[in-house]
Amino acid sequence: MRSRTPLLGLVVLALVSCGDKKSAASIDVEARKKALDAVVKELDGAVPGDLAGKLSFETAYTREKSATYVRPKGWKEVFEGNLKAPDGLGFMTSYWVSSNCDGTCSPKDWEATTNKVDFGQFVAGDGKFKIDKDEKSDGQRVLVAHSDETTYIVVTKWKKGASHYFACRADLAKEIVQAAPIFEKACRSVDPLDW
Repeated sequence: MRSRTPLLGLVVLALVSCGDKKSAASIDVEARKKALDAVVKELDGAVPGDLAGKLSFETAYTREKSATYVRPKGWKEVFEGNLKAPDGLGFMTSYWVSSNCDGTCSPKDWEATTNKVDFGQFVAGDGKFKIDKDEKSDGQRVLVAHSDETTYIVVTKWKKGASHYFACRADLAKEIVQAAPIFEKACRSVDPLDW
């Protein structure tokens, strides 16, 4: 069987090289990262007392360096962008940030796409989840929901005409649920660089 790796490499190279180099060059990545460093400081200062020493944050880039974001520090990366909490913060506690094309990476109706991909299970109306917050604005949606002892935070960001969107999700078990406002702010901090 022939390897498809060279072909995949060409496809990735083509996608990367199709970006708008002029706008990408004009982004002051370091200034934006410093702004996120300020968010990290604020979040670290807001960690509830019983989680002190167990929870802190750091800035990071997505693998393809298409966005900067804030994430929990020291959590184990299960797969790219998906972090699992250490012992003591709940077996089901996780945090992830990624870009998504939902198929081919080409401009789409991202609001409709995120409604289907990221929010559908929460707003299905089947009674599995109680919605605590559902904020919709131009280019962003923020949802906080819970079921039993788990709280879910989902933030999506998109731009009309972009070839993808960004999503952040935090699933918080009862051991860490008191930090939900901090995780919401961390998810809101995703800062796309390649639009």
